[in-house]
Amino acid sequence: MLTKLSTFLLFFCWLGLGLGQDSTLVSFEKITHLNDAEKRIFGSLKMGDKVDAIALMVAIDGDGKDGQWKVEDNVGFYSKEFEKERKKGTEKFVKALHKSLHANRLRYYQEVCKLSETMNEGAYNCVSATALFALIFDKVGYAYAIHQTPNHVYLVVEPQGANIVVETTTDSKAQLAINDEFKKTFLEYLQKTKQLSPKETAGMDNDEIFEHYYFGDEVITLQQLAGIQYYNDGLLHLEKEEHDKALSQFEKAYFLYPSERFRFLMVYSTASLLDHAAEKTSPGVVALTGKFLRYSADATARNYVQEEFHASTLKLLLQKPDVVAYNAYSEGMMGEVEDSALSASLMFTKYFYLCKYHGLKQEFDRAKYFAEKAIALNPDHLEVKHLLMVSELELLRTLNTPAMETVDSLNIFCAKYPAVCEFPDIKEVWLTTKIYALLLQFEDGTYDKLSPAEIHKLRIKLVEDIEPQMMGLRGNSKNGLHGIYGEIAAYEFRMSNFETAKDWLRRGLKVFPNNSDLKTRLKNMEAFTKD
Repeated sequence: MLTKLSTFLLFFCWLGLGLGQDSTLVSFEKITHLNDAEKRIFGSLKMGDKVDAIALMVAIDGDGKDGQWKVEDNVGFYSKEFEKERKKGTEKFVKALHKSLHANRLRYYQEVCKLSETMNEGAYNCVSATALFALIFDKVGYAYAIHQTPNHVYLVVEPQGANIVVETTTDSKAQLAINDEFKKTFLEYLQKTKQLSPKETAGMDNDEIFEHYYFGDEVITLQQLAGIQYYNDGLLHLEKEEHDKALSQFEKAYFLYPSERFRFLMVYSTASLLDHAAEKTSPGVVALTGKFLRYSADATARNYVQEEFHASTLKLLLQKPDVVAYNAYSEGMMGEVEDSALSASLMFTKYFYLCKYHGLKQEFDRAKYFAEKAIALNPDHLEVKHLLMVSELELLRTLNTPAMETVDSLNIFCAKYPAVCEFPDIKEVWLTTKIYALLLQFEDGTYDKLSPAEIHKLRIKLVEDIEPQMMGLRGNSKNGLHGIYGEIAAYEFRMSNFETAKDWLRRGLKVFPNNSDLKTRLKNMEAFTKD
């Protein structure tokens, strides 16, 4: 797949159009520079300093001052060589310069070529040749415009005057002076072929219409031309599957010339590096993931990051636990994520599995801490509700909390997390624990100093508080509670309140319809009162 895509992309003069991309997308600090010269040049650009155009064009090779001086010598030589022709007019100078360069410097065409190769070997393409011509025109003082079409780069010298097109990659018919007669003929051709669009040309004069249809391209700067040079070099690395170097060059291309095509290639190279990464949690891969998110900024990238983060979380917390490594990895990831929704999703995954991790280690205080953080991000997540409740109950159990304190803690907990306590299974656990704690008070000596009448009132209060909530509980969750009905009925019986006693037994049988103890007590009382 890579080979097919690279072959498609390696039409090296395919340049496309810039689409007004965000110039801050690529951070200078995160670019991998392949040599010190370009790092220095790009650092100056970041600071807003004026950068020598020749130094910028040769920085890609890291030749430093030697490479810069070689270009400067050539530019200086050719700018002075044709003084005689220059006096006769711009067109004469351009023709003489063009002929001499192709005879002595631009020796053979090469699809991908840097300015340094043009200087050292005589190889050239539309980018390097255009750069050389532009630097000479700069030195001489001629105004010019660098034009970029979907498949080429060329110059127009004195676009507001002589308007001479310079085709840098051909050695014949290389330039054409565009005069009024030429413009007229071209516009007549457009009219005859019905290519003029009234909508596009509304309010435009003939000169503007000519510019729009004849050039039909984008005017770029030398800095942007340097960006195209990095783009071409990046494609070479891509063809060799050197994705790290390709990414570096595409980032610098984008830094110099924000363009959709460069952004696409940054995404492609980053994704390729991530796919081939052996250790997904290393700092380098984390930094790449951040770039992938930043450069692509679409749902596919976010989904990929979520899946990889989930897989790495499982590995480092549950499969091969290493919580120190996981914390370093997850914190690094959070530092790379700028999207708030994605950040919240990853944080939830982190807290959720940290809760499980500490729960398995029976560190229930930590488990509860992370469960609370997780539920704050996703209050409706059923398993988190369960984990939070289990953590709370286990924490109370391991602390040997007294029965009433357990009930108070659970009441506080459920006041804080009512949705958790309404979850059917969790409600079952909570009520079972609450019932157990309340029943335990009648056996652990809590009420030893109370009178039978006071204890009787407490039993009635317990039933009245719990009964509305326990009707949906499973039978095994109410073990022991039936005895409270029996004790209340027994007390009323001793007080000779026979009908009240039987009513309490019948009430108990509504909750425990198959309880043999309550049935037997009621049968005996009915027999006694009948006799």
